[in-house]
Amino acid sequence: MGSQRECTRILGLASFRVETVEWEADGSRARIRVWIERRGTRGYECSGCRRRTWRVRDHAERTWDDLPWAEHRVTLVYRQRRVYCRMCGIRTERVAFADPKARITKRLRQVIGLDCQSMPTSHAAVRHGVSWSKARRAEQAFLAEWDCTRPKRRPRHLGADEIHRGKTQKFYTVLSDLVHGEVIGLAKDRTEASLTGLLNTCLDPRQRAAVKAVCTDMHQPYLNAVSGAEEGRHRLRQIPCPAARLRRARRGPPAGVLSGGRRDACLWAR
Repeated sequence: MGSQRECTRILGLASFRVETVEWEADGSRARIRVWIERRGTRGYECSGCRRRTWRVRDHAERTWDDLPWAEHRVTLVYRQRRVYCRMCGIRTERVAFADPKARITKRLRQVIGLDCQSMPTSHAAVRHGVSWSKARRAEQAFLAEWDCTRPKRRPRHLGADEIHRGKTQKFYTVLSDLVHGEVIGLAKDRTEASLTGLLNTCLDPRQRAAVKAVCTDMHQPYLNAVSGAEEGRHRLRQIPCPAARLRRARRGPPAGVLSGGRRDACLWAR
């Protein structure tokens, strides 16, 4: 199946080269097993402190599912070392193309995570030839990385509402950014403590100070949570506001709106 140099270029993993390529089966279920090895002699990177060391304790073969080559599934095989680190002790070697304890590569995790945003997790698992649990873990890792890398904005207009999940009475409180359409936090139940916890834990004091409006329904615990979030800093007063006026203004859905600045705040409700 071509030369090792050609297979290395097709694989496209930096600092790794292809040693052997084998076929596991024939037909539509054929799978390619690719044995890879490191390039150069720069030592092995500790998975804890990321220091490089040449002291190897032992090694064992590990496998990772990778992006397919045309119609064929690909499995990477690498002899992962356990090294002696001066700072961490005995640790597993860090590999750049996969997360710790993961069984798929980062680029396959990215593709599965993107597909899970537009289709059920079970459909994405069948599409990529992995189990449902593996696809679910890939989706969670994808969302966790996205949450860490997305810009931390100061939302000006917030939305607070409840959603119902499951056949029983299970409610969750959702805090979202109305301008960018992003979910900021999720908490169980629809109580005053749920929304208060989201406002205090998901937003720091500078972000809470930058909020100009909070849109919520007429659920009394939500009104109490919003009015008490900035208690002592803003003066709140309740003013009836028709829903039609809010629709025409296009500044919020037909619900209660808390609007305030540095010196004053108002609660508009239907």
